[in-house]
Amino acid sequence: MILMSMVARHVDRQKRALMQYLLDNDAIDAARAVDIADAGATPSIVKSLISRKIVRQAAPGRYYLDPSRVSEAYGASNSFILYAMGAMIAAFLVIMLW
Repeated sequence: MILMSMVARHVDRQKRALMQYLLDNDAIDAARAVDIADAGATPSIVKSLISRKIVRQAAPGRYYLDPSRVSEAYGASNSFILYAMGAMIAAFLVIMLW
């Protein structure tokens, strides 16, 4: 459980860093969208924020932040929860069968 908490905090830090990068560059609407290659965000973090419509894509490679949805960014996504549960069950089965 501690491991999952550490991973969740790490993911939240990455999300916060990306959103702060967009805010620092004043990318809050499609007209001011920026390239996030310099932000150092992993594709999974970007994909997660896009799927929740917190970060939006204005043009290929150009993104902006929707400030009204920032509060929804934190917390584990459904896919992360499913992967974590699957890993816990697999680890439990391996221990039981060993």
